[in-house]
Amino acid sequence: MPLFSERDYRIVEKSIFPSIASELKAWETIRLLLACQHANERLTKISSKREELQHSLDVSSSKMESMNDKIQRLNVEHASSNDDMKAKELEIKDLEARKRKLKAESIKASSNKLCQKIIQEIERCKEKIDKLETAILEILVDKDSISCELEEARTLQHDYSQQHDKEEQEIRNTLKVLDEDELQEKENFHKLEREFPAEDESLRHFWNLVKKGKHNAVVDVVKETCPGCNLEICTSLLQEATELEEIVKCESCDRFIFSTIGAIFHYVSEEDIEHGQLPLLPQLALRAKKTVRIRDVWGN
Repeated sequence: MPLFSERDYRIVEKSIFPSIASELKAWETIRLLLACQHANERLTKISSKREELQHSLDVSSSKMESMNDKIQRLNVEHASSNDDMKAKELEIKDLEARKRKLKAESIKASSNKLCQKIIQEIERCKEKIDKLETAILEILVDKDSISCELEEARTLQHDYSQQHDKEEQEIRNTLKVLDEDELQEKENFHKLEREFPAEDESLRHFWNLVKKGKHNAVVDVVKETCPGCNLEICTSLLQEATELEEIVKCESCDRFIFSTIGAIFHYVSEEDIEHGQLPLLPQLALRAKKTVRIRDVWGN
């Protein structure tokens, strides 16, 4: 499912003027700024979506890496247990050989004192062998536990690996689409910016607002307050925002303000107004004295 609808991509195309004078009229500037604002919103959504997908990819990769690390650790522990057990078995083998040698020496002992000393040494060998055999049994228990944990970790890693590979491919495909969408949006954005006169003050002010975090730099005044800062707008500014003969800014937050009602009469010709040929939705809204949405007038 595409991130944006076909209508979203048509907004920019609808906002391009085929031919305009070197200086834009106020309503033309507002319309272009609105298109810039919507394009910037879409670019922000693309960026947020990319960050979200990249985060998911990082989390999935981190989990996969953690599983691999665990398997590697268990393999090392398992190998270490084997080495430890083999070392103890060799030690037992050496002690058994010493026991046999001591027994042979005890038979040939020349005195009871020497024989007794050899027997004591044999007993010490037996004690060491017992301790080593006990340690080997403990190693075997630990080894079995490690083997079970290792088998479970390998099974989980195998199952998750298949899921991870599938999800990674899906995310990378989506990221590729996002890159293409972003490139298209930036191209549309550059087209919009070229519609403004060189070093246009309104466009520069728009970007200053966006950089300050006021992404809704252009707002439609519905009542007597600015939708951006929710502070009251004086009557004279409201009138100017409705007429759209001049660029109007909120005295409190410096956002661009306009009225959709006023925008209607800049969208249609005087002849259309005289013959009642307004678009249907604005007609109904005006008759009912309700607010008209700007997208009903300009498609933005």
